[in-house]
Amino acid sequence: MEDEHDYQEELETRTEIVASNLRKRKAMESRSYVWEHYEKIKDANGVIVKGRQTKLAFQTNKDGGNTTLGSWIFDKDLAREKYIKMIIVDELPFRFGEGLGFKKFMATVQPMFQIPSRWTVARNFYGMYSLRRNELKKSLLESTQRLCRTTDTWTSNQRINYMCLTAYFIDKDWKLHERILNFCPIVSHKGKAISMAIEEYLVEWEITRVLSITVDNASSNDVALIKLKERIDNWDTSVLNGENLHLRCVAHILNLFVKDGLGLFDGSISKVRNAVKYVRQSPAREYERAFSRYDTQDPRYKKHLKVGNVDGRPTCEDWVTVRKFASFLRIFYDLTLKISGTSYVTSNIFLHEIYVVHSTLNDWTYGANVEMHAIGKEMLEKFEKYWESPAKMNNLLFITVVLDPRHKLQFMVYMLRHIYGEDVGG
Repeated sequence: MEDEHDYQEELETRTEIVASNLRKRKAMESRSYVWEHYEKIKDANGVIVKGRQTKLAFQTNKDGGNTTLGSWIFDKDLAREKYIKMIIVDELPFRFGEGLGFKKFMATVQPMFQIPSRWTVARNFYGMYSLRRNELKKSLLESTQRLCRTTDTWTSNQRINYMCLTAYFIDKDWKLHERILNFCPIVSHKGKAISMAIEEYLVEWEITRVLSITVDNASSNDVALIKLKERIDNWDTSVLNGENLHLRCVAHILNLFVKDGLGLFDGSISKVRNAVKYVRQSPAREYERAFSRYDTQDPRYKKHLKVGNVDGRPTCEDWVTVRKFASFLRIFYDLTLKISGTSYVTSNIFLHEIYVVHSTLNDWTYGANVEMHAIGKEMLEKFEKYWESPAKMNNLLFITVVLDPRHKLQFMVYMLRHIYGEDVGG
């Protein structure tokens, strides 16, 4: 028994010595050079923390450029912010995340993400809106630039009148910005109501430096701008005494031109449009050349296009007319896209586009093409109604042309003389 006891004590002693040597053993240095690119995380006591390995993922730069490989850790706050932005950008309902399919999807992709309820989404949405609104208001107050405004009104299916007020400005880095300041219901489409709404929101945003307000050609807008000019003049911040505050929307005027042209060829256009609708009703009807064979192979074709006692089938002359009118529409379509751009300044190209419109209408009116004579004459009268003389245009548009280093004063005089003649343009 004594020998067994001595053996047990010796075994325990040796075990303690081995354990002590293991604790005192020097840490083995990493042999691979790869570990030089890793940073060891230590706690407050300087002990290396284990089990904190992160995942690597490709991340896109903020400017939308190349992607880079970096570490990724799940951030619940960032995930919720991106979820709210997804709801806004894709115009999804607040209850989108409550669907069973989306819940199963997120449980597979990222079980740690807690999907917010519709009430939480609404609160976060309003909080994000308030934050962005305050940031924008602060930047506008700190800026010394004048702002241009556009406004539009319409009536919804629920018979509610709405108005949208948009601001355009150039920041200190010479970048053009477009921001919607207000989207709200208004009492009516009358000029007084529009004027009061615009003034109210300008005061709310503490905006006094207004360069121009662009509106369409409704008579109510003329009344609204007259009343608004009187109010802004009292602020003593207008340019040229507010005489050039009102700016007519060029794209809307071009739209009126095109509508007048469509009215002259309404018969041919309606026949071709109805024929195309009929062909598109069946997946087997795909080719335009098949129209000429419908009379003999499809008895419903003639009956379907018949309007009262009038044969609604398009003739060869109708197709020729529509093709010519399509080329005519292409000119105004390209012009509308050019002057409706929001990512670049358009005021300096206004005069040149007016010159293109006037030259095109002159060629149709006084050219050899008899069919385009009527449309050219009708639209030229509409042109003279809105742009009869330079005196009816906004002088700020001429100033922007002169300040453009590509054009200068000589270009403006040249364009006006070609449009209005030597007496008026000179």
